[in-house]
Amino acid sequence: MINEMKSFLKRFLPVTASTFHYMTQTMMDKNNQNISKIMTILVELSTKSITLEEAILKISSRITEVKASINEIDNKVSSMMASSVKNERIINELTKTSNTIHNVALETLWANRFNNTVIESDWLKLKTFSPSGWGAGYSFLYILYRVMRDIKPKKILEIGLGETTRIISQYCKEHQNVEHYVVEDDSEWVAFFSQGYDVPNNTKIVQLPLMYQPYKESESVRVYKGFKDHFVNGKYDLICIDGPSSQGMELYTRIDSLSILPGSLADSFIILVDDYNRIAEQNMVKDILFKLEEAVIPYRSHVYKGIKQTIIICSENLKFLVSL
Repeated sequence: MINEMKSFLKRFLPVTASTFHYMTQTMMDKNNQNISKIMTILVELSTKSITLEEAILKISSRITEVKASINEIDNKVSSMMASSVKNERIINELTKTSNTIHNVALETLWANRFNNTVIESDWLKLKTFSPSGWGAGYSFLYILYRVMRDIKPKKILEIGLGETTRIISQYCKEHQNVEHYVVEDDSEWVAFFSQGYDVPNNTKIVQLPLMYQPYKESESVRVYKGFKDHFVNGKYDLICIDGPSSQGMELYTRIDSLSILPGSLADSFIILVDDYNRIAEQNMVKDILFKLEEAVIPYRSHVYKGIKQTIIICSENLKFLVSL
């Protein structure tokens, strides 16, 4: 699609670099000819074939031609550079629009896949979700549901209370042997969610205040206070990372799980990370993968794309999850 756009724009954009090179080379060749003629005039002057006055007139004429040619090249270069900046901006905007349309189309496909998959679920009773804004996208919800249905995790750590909680808690309600811990900082959001939704007994919402701490190149990263103390002794087969808020976090965000990894992973494990399209989340995931590699823990990973991106990291025995 991008190539078609570029082909269309070529009819209206300035000459290509190769054509521009040919044009300037032609003018440069002409300048070289003028310089050669000037050298010939100087030789004639040295052999006294012409007078000094005649030589000055001839050389002045050639120099005028050279200056005019140089000015023409300079004007063409300036014009081409200005046009290139403008046209590059246009193409970048078209590329951005095309990518947005592509991602919306992918999100629609994920939504259809999710809705078609859960329609006959025996434990997902409430099937109305609102994956938008700060919430997880349909790609995340679909992968999460497949994990619940096919893997049936027993001990779940969910970082960030939201739409994903509604899926996991319904699973927990039907599977009372499951332990489900949800970490959230916003007391008002916890109260609102708990009043409007029937949270099962085996789903525990752990409210932890926020604090800021330095991490690597970042002077201040938002984290949950006391997170490690609460969860370091657990062995989780599913960890969902979608909190705390990443607002204002440019290099690193949501680093809480790093304080308990890899020691708090079960032998068979899954880590789901939302908003992987952002740099701060990508840097955090790099550190998760480094910890796994440092501990010589085999894993598979894959990025699922929609309006937002979700990355799944899983143990080798669950590698089919990277091709859902």
